[in-house]
Amino acid sequence: MSDWITAWRRVNVHWALLVGLLGLCSVGLMLAYSAGGEALPAARSQGIRVGIGLLLLLVAAQVPVGWLQRLAAPFYLLTIILLIVVDAIGAIGHGAQRWLDLGPLRFQPSELAKLAVPMMLAWFLARGNLPPTLPKLLLAFLLMAVPAFMIFKQPDLGTALLVF
Repeated sequence: MSDWITAWRRVNVHWALLVGLLGLCSVGLMLAYSAGGEALPAARSQGIRVGIGLLLLLVAAQVPVGWLQRLAAPFYLLTIILLIVVDAIGAIGHGAQRWLDLGPLRFQPSELAKLAVPMMLAWFLARGNLPPTLPKLLLAFLLMAVPAFMIFKQPDLGTALLVF
């Protein structure tokens, strides 16, 4: 029994938050079941998605913070490059140019910005003294505004606002 307890302690998850998340997911599944006319297939497919999401959450929680810090700037730069590529040769669909056509897969680089921008800002603002100086805040604003403007031009107002 103590081996299980030791193993669970090594998992990098805030257990109170995980219990709250599980409660919210349970309520969501009950609502999906109810809204689907009490049909089990709708709730089952949503439950599978929740399960996959929770497994991905547990895997992502095991990634060391230092590794994420080292990846923040290259990931941000890759996202900016992909947004430039979309502007130059992106596929047009539903009146907007926001996809890269990779054969059987259509990829939307603006979705990467939802992860890359907060990672970059966290990395940038964590370096140095707190509170940040005005020039540092202006540079952080620029780091946020550039991809948001590029996404806004596609046009994708919702994602641009979320990134901003």
